[in-house]
Amino acid sequence: MDEELLVSKRTKHLLQGYLANPSQSLLFVGTKGLGVDLVAERFIAQLLSKESAAQLINSTQVMRITPNDNGNISIDDIREAWHYSRVPASNADGKTKVVFVQGAQSMTREAQNSFLKLLEEPPEYMYFILTSPSQKLLLATVESRVQIVAIQPPLDDEIIAILSDKYSVDKSSARQAWVMSGNEPYTAIEIIEQGGSDELKLAKHILSLKPYDRITEFKDMLKDREKSLRLTQSFSRLCYLATNESVRVGKNSRSWLRRLKLSQETANNLRANANVRLNMVNLLSNL
Repeated sequence: MDEELLVSKRTKHLLQGYLANPSQSLLFVGTKGLGVDLVAERFIAQLLSKESAAQLINSTQVMRITPNDNGNISIDDIREAWHYSRVPASNADGKTKVVFVQGAQSMTREAQNSFLKLLEEPPEYMYFILTSPSQKLLLATVESRVQIVAIQPPLDDEIIAILSDKYSVDKSSARQAWVMSGNEPYTAIEIIEQGGSDELKLAKHILSLKPYDRITEFKDMLKDREKSLRLTQSFSRLCYLATNESVRVGKNSRSWLRRLKLSQETANNLRANANVRLNMVNLLSNL
């Protein structure tokens, strides 16, 4: 059986409600660190009466769509989903089928418009499960056709106790990992297991560079909204931790507070679909 999901009680309650009376089109909203894909997979497994998410791997009841090497989901992928959705499941496989779109924000505009037609008149045996960091990264027409499930983390004391017990670390270390994670349970686990996520390590390296070097060395990242958002969140975590430490030892925390505010504003802009390059150049130039 799968381990218990690290989500809030409210999120668990919502998931049980949707399982009891499932909507045919659900969008799970949250970051990788909140376990959005993991939550969606567990939900699909329960929807299809599977014992665990591992049983979905070779199941003919599920079509999984993920971004290609260019970071996009194309209209050809959606056309395949259309053909898949028009063939009823055999009784041997179960009567329900699912199209699982991971990183739905990666669908091109053309792909989203095509996917909208699937959402408008789905066959009664079909379910469409999508994941995305934010519903605002999808076309408004697509957003209006899905039921949104926002993934929320457990309460601070709950997750700190879980991290401390499960990974045999003291509560002080668990709390620090939780703060650095930005309230993302699975990022906190990564920090404890690896001493810091790849994004956090990259953020530390970037902060050590001069503004011009930051932009030239990481210019390719300025085109990728999701990577830029994760990096910006890592900046926020580092700045938050540095601010707390400055206050603790009696140092001036003003510069770290400025960086924290700038990082948070940039993250909010990226979630609102603002221009990635302009926002990241501004961030990297002024950190």
